[in-house]
Amino acid sequence: MELNKSWRQITTDRTTSLYDKGVQEFLDFAFNNFKKGKLLRCPCRKYRNDLFCDRKVMYEHLIINWIKGHYVIWEYHGEVISEPDEFDDDDDDQNNCNDEVHDMLHDLGSAMNIENIIGAEEINYTTSTNTNSVNEEEDKFSKLLFIAEQELYPGCENFSKLSFIVQLLNIKCLFGLSGKAIDALLSLLAKTFPHENKVHVSY
Repeated sequence: MELNKSWRQITTDRTTSLYDKGVQEFLDFAFNNFKKGKLLRCPCRKYRNDLFCDRKVMYEHLIINWIKGHYVIWEYHGEVISEPDEFDDDDDDQNNCNDEVHDMLHDLGSAMNIENIIGAEEINYTTSTNTNSVNEEEDKFSKLLFIAEQELYPGCENFSKLSFIVQLLNIKCLFGLSGKAIDALLSLLAKTFPHENKVHVSY
């Protein structure tokens, strides 16, 4: 059975029918692999496979909290892990980096929403300038999330635009590269990658 995991990439609205359908298919797969009545680990972002629960509770958690970003291979829920080749570790590390960037953005977005809910009564007493400021912050987050979803270049599966930047900054810090060195590297990469790449040529 080929597992459909595309619903994991839905990052803007958990109430869509596509996300709900994906969650239901995941639960069907998971609970059909184990004895009836068995409690399974909950892979939502809050409990991260540390809590055991039944199907109903797990469904609620996945709708409310999303699924854990870097839980790509569902080994706790019946997916068989194939024998890795020599490149699998690198691919898994990169997938984890991409998912961790998504987790970071979702956590940021969730925090913003919580602040808006908690401060709802206070916002009613503030000026329209403050309301505009909140909307501007939400717009900035939406744009950042959009950037994170973009491929570095058409057909690139290993990096999004944002995860590439995160990795590059990590290398810069680890090896103490100067801004000029990064500019030179970016310029070279922009010329090396396919023409429609999204590499900024200046740090």
